[in-house]
Amino acid sequence: VATMRRRRFYGRLVAVYEFEHIFFPDERRLFAAYARQAAVALDAATALDEARRRGETASVLLELSRQLAQATTTDEVAQRLAEAVLTVIGGDRSSVFLWDPECQQLLFQARSSSNGIEASLSGNYSVSMDDTPVLGEMLRTRQPQHVHRKNADPFLRDHLEAIDAEEMLAVPIQSGGELLGAIAAMRSTSLPEAVDRKTL
Repeated sequence: VATMRRRRFYGRLVAVYEFEHIFFPDERRLFAAYARQAAVALDAATALDEARRRGETASVLLELSRQLAQATTTDEVAQRLAEAVLTVIGGDRSSVFLWDPECQQLLFQARSSSNGIEASLSGNYSVSMDDTPVLGEMLRTRQPQHVHRKNADPFLRDHLEAIDAEEMLAVPIQSGGELLGAIAAMRSTSLPEAVDRKTL
């Protein structure tokens, strides 16, 4: 019996007899009622979890806004963005890039990591449209770009493999239609999929 409520599908409840048996109509109705009750309970648990996540996200973003108001340099702003991203979305690495309109490149500015792992990048680093078509797509659509290592282009695949990352989500930073840079969040193969794309 499908366990669903308000078009949200949670899964199925399965009843199995050890011997040959045909379920009677009353049994089917009772089992369907169990499934509905399970869906109601899951709805409540999901709503509580979503409310908790929204509260945590709002708290992080509020603290970020306070920190950004105190930042006096581009380096400070970029570093605080990189650190906040990990708290909000659940990845284990993040990088912040600034857009250079003259060179048409994203220039590495800051990074952060969690769980004691090494940061993803160090030193000077840039990404151009010649390196990966993902950048061109982000510039064209101004939408987040989600990349899995298994289907990434050679440039991004080599980078993800080098840091043992399974996936990356790159989101443009823009103001008034002007591209300012991008935030990249990455998840290692040792972590479950946890990137909250909607929040990011």
